[in-house]
Amino acid sequence: MKALGHRPPLGWAAAGILCLVAGCQTPAPEGSVRTVATHEGASVEHLGVLSKESADFSEALAHYVTGLIHLSKGEAVQALDEWRQVVTLDPERAELRERVVQEFFRRGEFARAVELLRDAVQKQPESAQDWMLLAVALRADKQWEAATDAAERAIRLAPGKFPPHEVLFDAAIERNDLARAKQALERAAQQPSEDDRYWIRLAELSAALGARDPKYRADPEQLMGFYDRAATLQPSDPAALVRVADYYAANHRVDKAIAIYQKLLDRDPAADGVRLKLAFSHVAQGDKARAISILEEWVKREPLRWQIFNLIGELYEGAQDFESALKNYRLSLQANPNQLPPSLRSALILLRARRLEEAIALLDATKAKFPESPQVFYFYGLAFSERKDFSNALKHLEETARLAAASAPELLDAAFYFALGAALERTGKFDAAVEKFRKAIEINPDYADACNYLGYLFAERGVNLEEAEQLVRRALAVEPNNGAFLDSLGWIYYRQKRYPEALIQLQRAAASIPNDPVIHEHLGEIHRALGDTAQALLHLQRASELEPKNREMAGKVEALKREISARSAPAANP
Repeated sequence: MKALGHRPPLGWAAAGILCLVAGCQTPAPEGSVRTVATHEGASVEHLGVLSKESADFSEALAHYVTGLIHLSKGEAVQALDEWRQVVTLDPERAELRERVVQEFFRRGEFARAVELLRDAVQKQPESAQDWMLLAVALRADKQWEAATDAAERAIRLAPGKFPPHEVLFDAAIERNDLARAKQALERAAQQPSEDDRYWIRLAELSAALGARDPKYRADPEQLMGFYDRAATLQPSDPAALVRVADYYAANHRVDKAIAIYQKLLDRDPAADGVRLKLAFSHVAQGDKARAISILEEWVKREPLRWQIFNLIGELYEGAQDFESALKNYRLSLQANPNQLPPSLRSALILLRARRLEEAIALLDATKAKFPESPQVFYFYGLAFSERKDFSNALKHLEETARLAAASAPELLDAAFYFALGAALERTGKFDAAVEKFRKAIEINPDYADACNYLGYLFAERGVNLEEAEQLVRRALAVEPNNGAFLDSLGWIYYRQKRYPEALIQLQRAAASIPNDPVIHEHLGEIHRALGDTAQALLHLQRASELEPKNREMAGKVEALKREISARSAPAANP
């Protein structure tokens, strides 16, 4: 057992309301006595518990140590008898009773704690600390009525201590009497207290009650007031300060949270959890550069913190600095090569930048470490699709489906089926492609790209034109000014021989995407159908200019030129 010293009041453990402070290490007060008892190889140390002024000091100390030895042997009854003697011999020492209660709590022997504390309050009926301890012990032993009585007595003696208020709250919750629980908190809010933990715990329980039933939701301003009051008391306990700062950070008082986190970090530079919260608070304020600076200083001192490199990389991604993001993902992988996320994020950055060969090389290296990763195969599929190697794309996407079905079914979402449908369509598998696009739309009915792709696919083939129009209109409902979607709708009208309507939609599409060769080709075909061959030629020529390697388009231009020339040539004389 560690040395005992001066302790804070009870009632502040995170998991309950009995704060047991056996681990507190304070210097021994002048005049204290250190005694070590050894039993079967185990030593028990007692420091500064009993005063020399006690006439029965030696005898009380002997009973205390003997009780510990009994307890270590599982002899709880004998231990309790010894400790009762200590309470009798030195009744003014609440610290000792606290330690004894701690031992019983640790062992789950709440009834014995109750028994000891009943003796204590009989000897010292005006001891608020003993009544608080008794209320907590009775609560733990599920003696709710007696716990309530003890808590009321403790509140009368010390209204500014929170544990008895919490006992009343818990007793009401146990009876599912939320109105009474609310009353207990309102009563606590009216009490004078100079303890920062009092106001923090009051705020936490008020929020918890509101989460249980919105009818009892606390006024946000009142909760903020509790935390503000705790902050003005300048908590010395780092854990209390963190709780205040966390509330500020979560409730749009980020500037105050930052000030507290910075203060804690200045006090303890090794507080890594606080450092992370400080960085993310700067992110919440829109200052990603400051957050990155904090994290970069951290990894300079600790270059093996691969998780922090990942966070820095994500922040650089958010700031659109993709080269710095790639650099940090590489550093993360150097520190810990056996992780998948930074490889995938790097591959995605490379794919978006159309650095396809680098992306595929990175995926090759990643696959060697994670040969059964469906995410790796998925990214291969995307990379090969971008490279227009649709056979390889299809092979890898189909392998993705096989692996993900067993290990990552969430990967098989609407976007996946869209990619698979596109690869199937580009490899000439029309019916299978339609099936996958329908699956994507079934998963996400508002998936505009899938609706448009399938509608355009039908239009190109001249089939299901009514359904095609419905699909593209669904896409336009999501993105009304999307030029590609307008082009699809216009092309469907063309297939339905609704040429004037088709022209309107294609002109809107061209205004949205002025230099798209497909849109100009479609405009050329529509003008031709309307008999305006001059406009048709202009648009087909523009399409050919935008796509100079398209021999089919060049052929259309030449054919239309010949047609126009033949129409304008004078008839031969007989």
